[in-house]
Formats: sequence, C-alpha cells, structure tokens
Amino acid sequence: MSKKIFTILALLGLLVGGSTVAMAKVEFAVAPFTADTDGWIADNLRSSFVGGLRARAATIESLGQLPTEEKELLQALNEKGIKYLVRGKALSTLTSSQQTKTYKDGEMVDKTVYNCEIYYAISFISSKTGRVAYSTVTSNYAKYKDSEGDAIKEASRINYPTSVLPEEYHQSLGQITSLGQSSKKGAKTVFATISKGVPYEGRVYTVYEQIPSEEWGFEAGEMLLSKIGELKLKDANQEGLNLEMKVTDGEEEIKSVFDAGVHQMIIK
Repeated sequence: MSKKIFTILALLGLLVGGSTVAMAKVEFAVAPFTADTDGWIADNLRSSFVGGLRARAATIESLGQLPTEEKELLQALNEKGIKYLVRGKALSTLTSSQQTKTYKDGEMVDKTVYNCEIYYAISFISSKTGRVAYSTVTSNYAKYKDSEGDAIKEASRINYPTSVLPEEYHQSLGQITSLGQSSKKGAKTVFATISKGVPYEGRVYTVYEQIPSEEWGFEAGEMLLSKIGELKLKDANQEGLNLEMKVTDGEEEIKSVFDAGVHQMIIK
C-alpha cells in the first residue's frame, strides 16, 4: 500500500457581528435552493445557511432589484463587492427507525426513535469570473428523534455553514500520516500530525474525499468534496506530534479511499 499524506483542514473563525445585514460586509448572495425532495427542505437548508453566516450572507431578494439573467446578475453582484453567488440543491432524504429502551413511570420500556440524513449540493460562483469557484456535496444527520418529522426537520438545517465555504476560508492544521487499527469493516483509527491549534477531546473532524469535477459530469478544473466520515482524538493525554484519532463514522469509506490512493482526503 502506498502511503499518501492527507491535509487536515479546520475552519477559520468567521468574525461577524449583529444579525442585521450590513451591505458592506456581504460576501455571499444566496439564490433560492432547489430540491429533488420536498421544497421546504431546500428552504430550510437555505435559511439556515444565510442565518448561520449572519452579516456575511444575504438572500438575493434582500439585495434590491437585480437582473435575472445570470451573467448580468454576477456583474451586478461584482459591482456591489459581493464575491459569490451561492446556489444549493437538496438531493435526497434518507430516514430510518430503530428500537431502544427508555424509562417511563419507573420502568424500562421499548421506544422507537428516528434518524434522518439529508444530502445536498452547494456551489459558489465567482461574481468576478462567472465560474464555479467551489462546489461540495455533503449531508446533515439527525439521530434518535421522537418522530420522523422531527428527524427530517433537524437534518434540514445546516448547523455549521462555515464547513461548506470555499477553501480560502479554511486553514491547514496538519496531516494524516497513516491508518492505525483496522478491521474487515474498515479503519478504526488513523494517525495525524497536528501542526496548528490544540486538539482536544470531543472535537469532531469531518473527513471529505476530494473528487475532480469532471468525474461527476461537471466542467473540468474544480475539486468537489464528498463527506465520507468523522474523527475524534482517541486520547487527550497523548504525547508527541503524531496523534492517534478514532474513526467515529465512515470506517469503510476512509480505508477504501486511503488504500486506493487515487483521491485525496481532507479533514475540516
């Protein structure tokens, strides 16, 4: 197996203030999201993206009269100093249920809980060049909810919109150097060198596979990100630079991508 070094990325903190849109600060003009699933899911994804970024993002409707033709729209946004037109699409909604136990009236009883995962795509089109500067396909997950509706509602929110921003909003923290423990199901641990920041117990690192845009039928020259798993620090008391991290989600996918050595993985 050939070794491959994988970049660990983490988000830069976005310094924003206030909930009122300040036009001088707007960097993202967000168009209505579309959906292959229910339209209200697309609306929730969009509103949570805009709300999470606060003054740095605004809906197209809130920016006044703008052209509807995309080339003219991008030109108008560029003139306003807005860097990106953001488009999104809800792709699929996957729900499941499982049986668990809970206390009720002093005794243990069976309970059905519900899970949901919603996949969506989001693209950032440069107002200066008119090209897609960055695109990603990722998902939100909700677990152990009392109803299917509650699970879908929670999964339709982008709780951390900074995680899907273009690469310029990320900074490198270190590298994954090798796989650790593994089984037939996949990687149990990986080893990583953290060069910036201090890892702490409980912090979640999301793992993405970088895929050339042409492999998904888009224009060549861009890198798309597809979420494949999550990591956590295995032991907060580790010494040295090479730290062991637990694979908490995506064991099979992380091992498969690593072993194939074709696509790079990033963590943020």
